[in-house]
Amino acid sequence: MPAPFTLAQIEKAHQGVNQASVGKYLKALRELGVVSAITYVVDGHTDYADADGNRLSSAVVHETYGVSDLVNWEAAQRALDAHTAKEADYFTMSRQLAAAGVATWVMNTTTLTCSFVAKDGTVLITETVRTRF
Repeated sequence: MPAPFTLAQIEKAHQGVNQASVGKYLKALRELGVVSAITYVVDGHTDYADADGNRLSSAVVHETYGVSDLVNWEAAQRALDAHTAKEADYFTMSRQLAAAGVATWVMNTTTLTCSFVAKDGTVLITETVRTRF
């Protein structure tokens, strides 16, 4: 069964997203019926899912980044902090996360959290998304 939302709707919700508006983005995804969005650091594509398990995948966003088998929690946190401080763009952050062993980040529209996960499924960091909407 196809997902009740489309990539065009998701792309529209994503327009203009920055650190300050991630909460609005998650709210917009939730309103579309998306319960989770899993972004793969290796190429930047995202899998969107609804509560019934229907999924849609976005296109690849960037060149392939090799994800390290060795996890470095501190390096991952530094990459996120630099991105939050606008010292690193999305692509730089993604390369740094890959080098630190982060394979995916999972946005949950119900709990309004974003978790950064290693290849083996270990959750390294979970952040609550600020909700200014």
